[in-house]
Amino acid sequence: MDRLQEVIATLSPEEQKDFKAFLSRQTARGDRKDQQLFDWMVAHPNADRQTCWEALYPQGERAAFHTLRKRLLRQLSDYIVLKRLSEDGSSVSTVMGQLSLCRYLFEKGSGRLAWDFLRKAEKTASDGEQYELLHSVYQLQIEMADREGADELPEIVRKRNVNKQLADEDERASIASSFIRQQLREVRLEGKTIDFDAMVQQVLIENRLQEAILHRPKLLYNMVSMVRSAMLAKKDFFSFEPFVIGHYQRLLDGDGFGKAHLWYQVNLLYMIAHVLYRNKKFADSNRYLGELEALLSQKSRQHFPTFRPRMVLLKAANHSYLGESHLAVAQLQAYLKAPEGRPSPVDLMTLRLNLAVYHFQLEDYKAANRLLQQSPHSDSWCAKKLGREWVLRKNMVELILQIELGNTDIAHNRVRSIERQFKTLFEQPAYQRVRQFLSLIRFTIDYPERLATSDFQARIERAIEFRPASREDLIAMGFYAWIKSKLIAKPYYSTLLALVSAEDG
Repeated sequence: MDRLQEVIATLSPEEQKDFKAFLSRQTARGDRKDQQLFDWMVAHPNADRQTCWEALYPQGERAAFHTLRKRLLRQLSDYIVLKRLSEDGSSVSTVMGQLSLCRYLFEKGSGRLAWDFLRKAEKTASDGEQYELLHSVYQLQIEMADREGADELPEIVRKRNVNKQLADEDERASIASSFIRQQLREVRLEGKTIDFDAMVQQVLIENRLQEAILHRPKLLYNMVSMVRSAMLAKKDFFSFEPFVIGHYQRLLDGDGFGKAHLWYQVNLLYMIAHVLYRNKKFADSNRYLGELEALLSQKSRQHFPTFRPRMVLLKAANHSYLGESHLAVAQLQAYLKAPEGRPSPVDLMTLRLNLAVYHFQLEDYKAANRLLQQSPHSDSWCAKKLGREWVLRKNMVELILQIELGNTDIAHNRVRSIERQFKTLFEQPAYQRVRQFLSLIRFTIDYPERLATSDFQARIERAIEFRPASREDLIAMGFYAWIKSKLIAKPYYSTLLALVSAEDG
């Protein structure tokens, strides 16, 4: 695949249509050769350059073909740049646009107006902590300090020197981030056990950033986000909890969070609430969710639509493990019916799956089955948007639900389908226990009369390696609780709550 084909392959069908409209706006001529080339390459993504040339220029004209390719690549580049700028709501695109406007105004002799926009660009870049861009703003201010309406040159130079220190700090932070990512990648690939806090502190010391982290919420957020990604991959929530809470508290005790830093604060609060939930500290998780909701309501309502679905889902999950699944069901149903309850398609799928699980906990199997049967999206769509692990969990829930409904033939087919669909996933060490769960579930379907025997208990102990209760993964506990409930002939939900609340033995 050459460069032009590779760029075209990145466009979605909607973007392809949009690009063709972009081409049409550039000229009124019909039957454009560049649009013909684009359409042909979309229809033949794997064709070689020679075939393409012969299709569009049967009379030869190789030079014209190469010129056409270059023009189309340039047009694609222009389209993508403009699209990214129009979609980018951050201060970066705003400042870049303001700087471009300022240069234009200076060229046209409108110095006073240009300086008004330069001051706006300075404020926007400063509020957004875009210190590299702010450096460009100050450079232009210094260059145009002799124009009408200019600020005092010594003051511009002073601000430029202060900003340069912050820009250098950002550069060191970028280097530190690369080292942290490298070490976290080794953790994932080699399965190492690592002290996150000690590793990060060492990198911060080496890059002279230990003080900056206490004063720069953006740097803290970026660092914590990287570590969280590794934690999610390893499911090492136990180590991540003190790491994120400790750094968040140290920042609060230092300079805290200013008005421009609310986005970082609400994200960090959500991370804390989520990791507390995964570590079975449900009441503590709800307490941080309360802080998050209060912060959004009082100071950052523009971020409410982004975080509301996550908060609703997490609070419902906490209710579920606190023995209040009826509240979890009521909360999710109320959110779906509310005028503002408009989750994204991705959030909606997770909400529906969780709601089905809570109905299952309350033994309302028909309601759970209706939700799963009426899914608006295929497994293929969900795998692209939510990941294969999410689809696996959904399939496992559907499998167990069919057993409870007495549909053993359907359940058998589900087991075979899961084994076939996720064969490559089961080859990874992290998913070995899921395959073992499947074999036990198959046993419960085939031999229900043998579930209460000591042989089945021994089979479970041989098949599954359990972690201490306080460090066992919640999702894994949920599936094991179902098997255990069959073993001891007790309701699933009470068995689950007993397991979750159990102390390490």
